[in-house]
Amino acid sequence: MPQFSDWKSLEKHLKKCVDSALERECAECAKKAQQEAIIEHMYNTYEPRFYKRRGIHGGGFGDMDNFKSELIDEGILEIRNETGPNEAYPHNALKSPYIAEAILTSTQYDFFSPGPRDYITPLKHELENSDKLKNAIKRGLKRNNIDCK
Repeated sequence: MPQFSDWKSLEKHLKKCVDSALERECAECAKKAQQEAIIEHMYNTYEPRFYKRRGIHGGGFGDMDNFKSELIDEGILEIRNETGPNEAYPHNALKSPYIAEAILTSTQYDFFSPGPRDYITPLKHELENSDKLKNAIKRGLKRNNIDCK
């Protein structure tokens, strides 16, 4: 770890390392947890009858390639699910370019809706009540040569 002549330069360095850990290790951890929540609280709750699900590797709602992360402020990471509508069903009535709101609220459907499917509440509970994010930030800080317990 570099030497610092004052608290302000130490604080600046630590914030940079924390942001780096958020963007890499914490983002990956949160995306994986989001995928697990989608599988458990959406995919496993019903089997669609009116469309073919794209799944976790075919561009569907559970595909981590659709999860975008962005550091929106110092120490604040945002993760969005930017899954678009299934192009195999061009008749959809979505008002948004992404399907998250329709899934969470069960609105904007022009075909049978299975009802709201809230995966966010259990995801939030899981991340708040586990050491997953704490361990992720520790890994990120260690990658930045900051040892923490």
